[in-house]
Amino acid sequence: MLSTLQRLAEAAQPFPPDFPWGPEWPTPSTTQVPAPPPTVVVNPTAVDAPGRETIQDLLNWLGQYSLWACLAAMIAGGGLFAWARRNGAHGMAVTGTALAGGGAVGTILVGLAPEIVNTLYLHA
Repeated sequence: MLSTLQRLAEAAQPFPPDFPWGPEWPTPSTTQVPAPPPTVVVNPTAVDAPGRETIQDLLNWLGQYSLWACLAAMIAGGGLFAWARRNGAHGMAVTGTALAGGGAVGTILVGLAPEIVNTLYLHA
């Protein structure tokens, strides 16, 4: 019986073991960190781009149609506001005010949109 206990004691590992998860467990000296991916460089330019005049024309037309829509919203909102106030429909007067205000804000955004895009791009 003593020999059995002696063999078990010899076969037993010391506690705590030196490498509880095995010698393949990464240590700070063997851990490799992958390199960051290469950076992407973008230089937007329309020089020699196919269809650049067409795209610029479409953007100009879109800006003009947007300004016409803003003008229509301000005229319709002002008319709705005046009619509603005259007839005591205060809820519709609020709607007219919102419509005219939305047209005014839309006009500001259409006018400033190219400058906003260029400023955000330059400071990004």
